[in-house]
Amino acid sequence: MQNYKDIIRDLGRPPLSPFQRALVPVARWYLGLLPTTLPNYYEHRQPLQRAKMEYEDECERRSFQAFFGGALTFTGADVLDFGCGYGGRTVRYKELGARSVAGTEIIPEMVAEARQFAELKGVEITIVQIEESRPLPFRDESFDIVCSYDVFEHAASVEEALKECYRLLRPNGTLYAVFPPFHLPHGGSHLHGYVSRSPFPNLLFPCPTLVVAAEQLMRARKQRYRPPVFRHSDPLWGVNGTTLSGFHRLITRIPFREVKCRHSPLVSPFRSKWERWHMKYYALPFKLVANLPLLWEIFTDRVILEATR
Repeated sequence: MQNYKDIIRDLGRPPLSPFQRALVPVARWYLGLLPTTLPNYYEHRQPLQRAKMEYEDECERRSFQAFFGGALTFTGADVLDFGCGYGGRTVRYKELGARSVAGTEIIPEMVAEARQFAELKGVEITIVQIEESRPLPFRDESFDIVCSYDVFEHAASVEEALKECYRLLRPNGTLYAVFPPFHLPHGGSHLHGYVSRSPFPNLLFPCPTLVVAAEQLMRARKQRYRPPVFRHSDPLWGVNGTTLSGFHRLITRIPFREVKCRHSPLVSPFRSKWERWHMKYYALPFKLVANLPLLWEIFTDRVILEATR
């Protein structure tokens, strides 16, 4: 098994406390109970594969728009896709009638694929590569709509991201955002995507312990893939640790005129298993606990935000 000191040095992480280090073997065992099968596109992606996946997902009825129950329409609007990924959704927003669409992203490979996909689809959009934690290269009040799908959990500073969205919105413009809270049992840590499907890892173990344990597992598997962003401030790879309660406090600091913040429970129509007949019978209790402070941290699948300037 990879030496602990080598991992700390390679990742540039601070040393673990004696307690955190003692838990590493237990965390490694726990993560190994339900190992993730790495999607082939992580290491052997075909050209434009991820952009096409995003585009096709946005064409389905469980699209980003579906979270807002018809409140989100793009017709005639100037739209910013904040954290546009590979650009598949960005292209789709323009096809849905937006007057103009711009997308921003920090990862060069994503920016390149988004631009190529827009060209392939014959759609005129703007994709801008940005530097993290710096103002976006747009004038104040440039957009009617800002969209953000599974992005806020990755931002270096959620508060600064919210302030920037507010700055860019015109009066009566709206930020539409969807993202998972950090303690979502099957995905808040994002370890399920590339290491382990074991639930609640970041509730059961300190994050510094999980970093070492997960890295040991990935090195033992000779797994080359790692998430593209791992800041020293991140508790885990590419996630900032934003909890549901913490986000509720943050949003009150931004002077939006109207804020609607809903919690999509673990069992809801936004998940594919909803189609199974018995899922609807589970829905009510999950909906109730997803709106109870403290319990909502582990029973909320997605935060659904509408914030109007």
